[in-house]
Amino acid sequence: MRKQILLVLTCSLSSALFAQAQTPAAAPAAPAEEKLSCRYYRQTGSIMPGKRICHTKAEWADIDAQTRRITEHNLGRDQAGGRGAPTGGSGQ
Repeated sequence: MRKQILLVLTCSLSSALFAQAQTPAAAPAAPAEEKLSCRYYRQTGSIMPGKRICHTKAEWADIDAQTRRITEHNLGRDQAGGRGAPTGGSGQ
């Protein structure tokens, strides 16, 4: 059984190498997989240990932008005409 597996692997490897030798510039190399960047999050007021969350740089940029939009909206600073910041008037 091991000999058969070894034979299959050898044949597939040699055919792949032969194909590369025949067409050196057939297709551009696939882009390297992006590195993951991890952040550690702890929930405020929890006694449970935090979580390590990993995403790519592009995914973190999207998450940060979405968080920024939500925060701006909740504070009333968004461009959609939110409730606005308090004016400090008498409130009557």
